[in-house]
Amino acid sequence: MLVVVLAVGVFSSPAAAAASCPQLEGIVRTEVRAALQREIALAAGLLRIFFHDCFPQGCDASVLLKTSGKTEQTMGPNTTLQPRALQLIEDIRAKVHAACGATVSCTDITALATREAVVASGGPTYAVSLGQLDSLAPASATDVNALPSPFTASVAQLLRAFRGRGLADAADLVALSGAHTIGRAICGFFQDRTANPGNDAFVRKLKADCDTDPNRVQQLDVVTPDAFDNGYYRALNASQGVFTSDMALLRDPTTAPIVRQFALSKDAFFAQFAKSMAKLGSVPRKPAGNVGEIRRSCFRTNAGGETLLLHGGVCLSFFDLTDHCSLLSALLSYMSERSMAQNQGLQQSALQLIESIRDAVHRRCGATVSCADILAVATAHAVNQAGGPVIPIALGRRDSLEPAPGWAVATLPRPDADVTTLINAFGSKGLGGVDLVALSGAHTVGKARCSAFADRTRSPNDAFTTGLAQACATDANRLQELDVISPERFDNAYFVDLRNRQGVLTSDQGLANDGRTSWLVNGFADNQAWFFGQFAASMEKMSKLTPASGSGGGEIRRNCFSRNSPGIIIQHATDDLHASA
Repeated sequence: MLVVVLAVGVFSSPAAAAASCPQLEGIVRTEVRAALQREIALAAGLLRIFFHDCFPQGCDASVLLKTSGKTEQTMGPNTTLQPRALQLIEDIRAKVHAACGATVSCTDITALATREAVVASGGPTYAVSLGQLDSLAPASATDVNALPSPFTASVAQLLRAFRGRGLADAADLVALSGAHTIGRAICGFFQDRTANPGNDAFVRKLKADCDTDPNRVQQLDVVTPDAFDNGYYRALNASQGVFTSDMALLRDPTTAPIVRQFALSKDAFFAQFAKSMAKLGSVPRKPAGNVGEIRRSCFRTNAGGETLLLHGGVCLSFFDLTDHCSLLSALLSYMSERSMAQNQGLQQSALQLIESIRDAVHRRCGATVSCADILAVATAHAVNQAGGPVIPIALGRRDSLEPAPGWAVATLPRPDADVTTLINAFGSKGLGGVDLVALSGAHTVGKARCSAFADRTRSPNDAFTTGLAQACATDANRLQELDVISPERFDNAYFVDLRNRQGVLTSDQGLANDGRTSWLVNGFADNQAWFFGQFAASMEKMSKLTPASGSGGGEIRRNCFSRNSPGIIIQHATDDLHASA
């Protein structure tokens, strides 16, 4: 596996960021504020992710990694990180990269999103150091387990942990603990307090609530739980801190005066919080220096090495599809008759990827797997990596000896087809209306050139098509995302687009306008799980269509782009290979 680490294209200051990606802060602000409107608890989730990322080995987005093996998210302190907040960071990255290219790291996006969440919740703004690269590996268990525990009763121990990260002032510990002003925790995080409540009325109330529902979520600021203010310190002053570590700040002579000062003055708290967050963002990194990459997905590195998969008992070794969004639509639509008109737009890099996978498979396992099987498994893998469902794949296909005839390729539905034409085309292959709508959902990661929807832009009749027409008038060769909400993620947003009358292709928008299919569009828009289940079923159904030449002929090609040498045909894609001269 070859990993190339580049620092090219990143920026080292807010001014450089504004020049490289002027939309950056606007995108972050819009996405975070919209998310908080839906769920205010995401603010606390972002703050916790930022702290748990930066404290162990400096801010490097290592906590976001979800690759196989041991990740930080499986380690004790991080098992309750908020999944929706993690996904929000990735959603923002997708929007930023769609607007500016891969010029902004997940580390920087996490820092900006956290600051925006603080400000949107009523807190102060503060300086964010930009230009940080994303780590190539998770932090060690030792570093992650150095995160302060809510059960810690010793302020001296907390201060040692903070000083080890360059946060030397007691005010840093007290101010950063103030993030609990919008924090929440389940009962297990303060069970040491509720185990022996004594005569403390507040703790007895906590115990009673947790006895009723051990999984309940308790606000850590019982004064103003949804506002970023100094209510947390006022609660501590009233002996109503939830965590043992919180109450320790009030009881220790080093930190108690700072708690009282912040309880009296929100301005004093805000000023110190801003300073301490800037310091937290500058915790020295491990390894030393700004080493890493700009990830194309916050949840995995960009490494392009080979991955050995055992799929259905067959040896398949193929490259990690980290560029899944740029390749997926081409993989989903690939046909060998690429010289014919309907296939002129197929993506050359995706075609070459299939051949590269075949070469890796055959070098590892011999000529035991057909190009047809590799295409099917690569497509299923790409869908899943892009956020979509797991698709069951039956193996054992053979590669055709000839291209399909022109008349057969001509049956591929056109982008300007009406619903009746689409239903008839799919019906001729044994696929129903539900299959039609579900499989059209692959456009959630699709792109098309202006010529594919020229019929929509020729006479625009609303703001959306007018915008398409203007964009195409500026650049007729531009690539337009077919899902305008989340173009780099496989989800159900394409159907939301159609319901909002923002389908790019005539064939797409027609599904939402026709009573025979609109109920499915609305259903999939409201229920992603239903769409995923039906998409997987329809993909499996499509993969079992009998080739026009029947199921008995074919070969396992030694190059996906050409037949094997005349007179030598590998006839079976099974365990035994037979050659005939």
